[in-house]
Amino acid sequence: MKKVCIMQPTYLPWPGYFGLMMISDLFILLDNVQFKKRGWQQRNKIKTSTGEIWLTVPVISKNNFNQKINEVKLLDSKKFKTNHLKSLKVNYSKSQYYNKYINEIEEIYNKEHKKLVEINIDFINWIKEKLKIKTQTIKSSNLTSSGKKDILLANLVNEVGYKKYIYNEGSENYIFKSDEFKKNDIDLVKFKFNITKYHQLFGKFIPYMSVLDLMFNCGEESKNIIFQASSFEEK
Repeated sequence: MKKVCIMQPTYLPWPGYFGLMMISDLFILLDNVQFKKRGWQQRNKIKTSTGEIWLTVPVISKNNFNQKINEVKLLDSKKFKTNHLKSLKVNYSKSQYYNKYINEIEEIYNKEHKKLVEINIDFINWIKEKLKIKTQTIKSSNLTSSGKKDILLANLVNEVGYKKYIYNEGSENYIFKSDEFKKNDIDLVKFKFNITKYHQLFGKFIPYMSVLDLMFNCGEESKNIIFQASSFEEK
């Protein structure tokens, strides 16, 4: 039976995000729920010579407490893009596959983005292409389901006609407190991600950086590393 995963469109996601995508038959980008300031939607981590640092996308959030992810507008788009690109160049220019990817990454940063969701999905789609992932992706805002939290998730699964929902093990407590999936005869599939050490610059291995860290260091082998780290358990 086919499996669906529902995840918010995050900025330069971690490798497990694409592990979820690989084992799904359909991947829904949950872009029409409430934005959480300083969450994964607007930032992620890369490795530097002094340890991990955040790359944060500045957004207009003042007096917009209830805005949805797909409504969030960028603040000073050119400045942060220049700074993030510089950080990638400074910290990854000596990585084995830096030259393989950096020009296309720069092309994405040079695009005219007005909203956070636009740059996030541009990067997600580009990474998906580079990793040769064939899973179909759609935005929840292009569907008709409504509701909040677990009700919305169950409604989305029903709307696309699936009966297996993949969730990340980090959300297990939340998922099992819900009766919505059982009421809708939706089987739950727990995703697990245990990445092995791969070659990184700057000494001691730090897991769960942005997937760009993996790609710069491992190139096309990144897909196999992600796939081998990914597993699922049906409940």
